Amino acid sequence: MKLREKIKNGMVRLLGNRVTLGSALALTLGLVTPSMLERDNIVKDLLMPLSIATAIVGVSGIASTKAGSSTYELYRRTKEHIQERGYLDERFVERVIKKSGNETFTGYCQQQGAYLAAREVGQENVFHEARRKYSNVCIPFI
Repeated sequence: MKLREKIKNGMVRLLGNRVTLGSALALTLGLVTPSMLERDNIVKDLLMPLSIATAIVGVSGIASTKAGSSTYELYRRTKEHIQERGYLDERFVERVIKKSGNETFTGYCQQQGAYLAAREVGQENVFHEARRKYSNVCIPFI
């Protein structure tokens, strides 16, 4: 894998998947906060449990999204689909949505991968049309 592909992979996994990005930020905040609080014992005693909880939420979020691997896998598959056909087929998006879990808070990662690939080639309108028809996911696709 070339460096350019590795960078794209990382961007799709981390920045493309808002849940993974938020989890990584929570983990970072949870790890950085204790080192910033070493001076004042009262503040440190009050904020340390919050810092630990934030780090746990971050780790849990990253683990639950498998560090964005589902997002990248569907991004790659959708790109291949578009390259083979020359366009994004609404039936492909429908299958992605139905196989993704498609509950209020699950299925976002896979659907986000398909959205990112569609957006990259200017066919996000096809994705949004299928999403309006078939998706139950409430997390926004930006």
